[in-house]
Amino acid sequence: MSDCVPVDIVVISALKSELDYLLDREDFNWSKFEDDPISSLQYKIGTLPETDITIAAAYARGMGLTDSAILTTQAITAFKPELLGMIGICAGREDKGVNIGDLIIPDKAYHYRFGSFKNGKIEKEQKVEQINQKYSQYMRSFFTEEIMGEIHTNKKIKGTLKPDRNPKVWNEQDMAMGSSDFVVKDVTLVEEAAEWERKLVGIEMESYAVLRTANLLNTKAIIIKAVIDLADPHKNDSYFYYTTYLATEAFIRFLTDTVQQGYLKKK
Repeated sequence: MSDCVPVDIVVISALKSELDYLLDREDFNWSKFEDDPISSLQYKIGTLPETDITIAAAYARGMGLTDSAILTTQAITAFKPELLGMIGICAGREDKGVNIGDLIIPDKAYHYRFGSFKNGKIEKEQKVEQINQKYSQYMRSFFTEEIMGEIHTNKKIKGTLKPDRNPKVWNEQDMAMGSSDFVVKDVTLVEEAAEWERKLVGIEMESYAVLRTANLLNTKAIIIKAVIDLADPHKNDSYFYYTTYLATEAFIRFLTDTVQQGYLKKK
């Protein structure tokens, strides 16, 4: 059995740096990093500002589907949360009109490099997982242009390199995130992923595994990621701080609203 105390919300990321903005927020009253001796999970515990909702934050030991599944299993087993959220960055699908600095909140995620090798050919099999539909519907109405404008113009990020327009939110019904164990630097892989799903808008290395694990463990889960590049050879980290801020701030505002509206209650 884990020594961890159950919390209301768990937030995870693939990289520690994707959690830095959140963990730098003093109003969460974060603990020091702690280690669960049973699962080896490293985490911090805090409280959602102006509420009694407890939140744990943890990051994976590496990128990719396997590490994300392990982290999700550890976090759910240790903390038994009401809601698990993954935040961070992803690549956007340019031919769909997605731009750097946009926000992707997928309705589902799928593994686009899964299948069998038979008679000298790869026979693909699509694996799909849905986010929690209760929260999916709520998020579609919550993230208005006004809220995204407030996040984009926040004085906390004054001087930060960011796009010169407010972020667009891609969160319509059936919008999809494609996942595999590849860092994508070639749009041909995006085209391959899009063969499976015409509503593909983003691509990364974790969401499918997180949702698959959470659904198997009967835990509500959502994904909120900001677009840092367009999956091309010219990708770089110029917008890293802004995009990690964007995904985190969107997550915080959404959680705060769900608590204020009585949608998310303390366990």
